[in-house]
Amino acid sequence: MRDHHQWDNHFTFEKVLPNRWVIRKVAHATTENPVGKGCYYHTHSLHHDDRDVTIDGQDWEWADLDGDRLVWNVKGVLFAADPAPEGLGSAHSLYDFNPLTLETIEAPY
Repeated sequence: MRDHHQWDNHFTFEKVLPNRWVIRKVAHATTENPVGKGCYYHTHSLHHDDRDVTIDGQDWEWADLDGDRLVWNVKGVLFAADPAPEGLGSAHSLYDFNPLTLETIEAPY
């Protein structure tokens, strides 16, 4: 019998953002996933090593750089903010995807 812990893996990816911030994405592949997550999921955080500052993005379902701004998704809402030297700027909502629903369309379209 195999020990299920052998299936608990994670890989860390980093991307440099403006003003010396770094976004850290951890891709998890595990059999011990948190409630509400599948066996494959990501966690995120922002780091400014020079200033020893970390911003927790554990509730972010997705995050990436778009031009010079950081964009991320929390529970179906897309947000954006500029990574300023002193911290993440004021976040604003770009779009709330929650009201959208799928429409069944029979072929041919």
